[in-house]
Amino acid sequence: MKIRATSKKDQLKVKIKLPSPEVIDRGELDLICRVFVRGFLKPSLYKTKILEYKGIGGISLKKYLKKPLSKYEFFFAIYQIVLAESTIQKSGLHPNRLWLNFNSVFINEATKELLFIYLPAKEINDNSDAMTFLKSVANAAKPICDNADYDFISRFMYFISAMPSFDELKIEKYIEREDNRITRLIKRIEPIQTQHSSDEGHPKSEKSQNADGLNGKTDFIGSDKTELLGRLNSDDSEQDTSTLLLSDDVTALLGDDDSTELIDTDEQTELVHYPTLKRVSTDEIIVIDKPVFRLGKDKSCVDYVVTNNNTISGNHADIVSRNEQYYVVDLNSKNKTYINKRVLPSQYEVEIFNGDTLRLANEEFIFGL
Repeated sequence: MKIRATSKKDQLKVKIKLPSPEVIDRGELDLICRVFVRGFLKPSLYKTKILEYKGIGGISLKKYLKKPLSKYEFFFAIYQIVLAESTIQKSGLHPNRLWLNFNSVFINEATKELLFIYLPAKEINDNSDAMTFLKSVANAAKPICDNADYDFISRFMYFISAMPSFDELKIEKYIEREDNRITRLIKRIEPIQTQHSSDEGHPKSEKSQNADGLNGKTDFIGSDKTELLGRLNSDDSEQDTSTLLLSDDVTALLGDDDSTELIDTDEQTELVHYPTLKRVSTDEIIVIDKPVFRLGKDKSCVDYVVTNNNTISGNHADIVSRNEQYYVVDLNSKNKTYINKRVLPSQYEVEIFNGDTLRLANEEFIFGL
């Protein structure tokens, strides 16, 4: 099986040549050609045994994983893989036809949106199941060297290795514990309204003609669509056509698809509220926008640099968020950390509440929720 990826005028096209036209499941192909499912490249029959996929472009996941990822980037990708597997299972389609490997999953680097290929083909086994693929992604990923939290990948690998089978809800809850912004941003995929029949290749019941003039159109995810994962950076200039002939490897360039629905996150996404610190000496407001937020004077490894104060240690203290509660950890600082004039023991979490005074050495901050 050969793959050919091309990029022209900001649009990604992937052509897959199958070994025989008989392997194509015409019923499934007909169904998914007429249905919009966000996160999946849309297929059509290009020639007798060639499928063509079009959609928003990106680089292969294999290439993306060569660079270090932040905790947010890693779990953002993991959650999308989980939702793609769940979408296929809830639709009544074949999970082993969701093509999960590093070279056939794409990511738009601007939006961090993953793009998947569902291959409506029989007897094609060049694929991984969801659990194997999740483990492979964790094995291939490298964390950004962040002193605050650099073992998030190994923690996830330990968690996923202990799971006997794919469980969307358990994985979702785990990701929420690691960073609940991700699940708030991406809407939960709803069950399909009509079960797909692989024998007939059509839904069991037809719907009335929709606005697109298509009969029997089924929306795998109901009336809701997944929230926009970010804004696309568009470029109206003409691009030369670039074509890559690949065998067992897929590479693509950033692209756009006019048929892809863009939803304004300012209107649709639930706003995330972050706690703040008010620096008393300067009235500066500091937003605590990470699960582990570090304060100190070492510019290379803290999230907020306390300037103009020599009593502050390089890595002075962390503010840790967990289950909507907040804790302060003194990092063996030279001149101590205090909450409401009470000195904190080093390397020990002490809860902080709205209105409390946090003092690093002699520098005071007011904590607010």
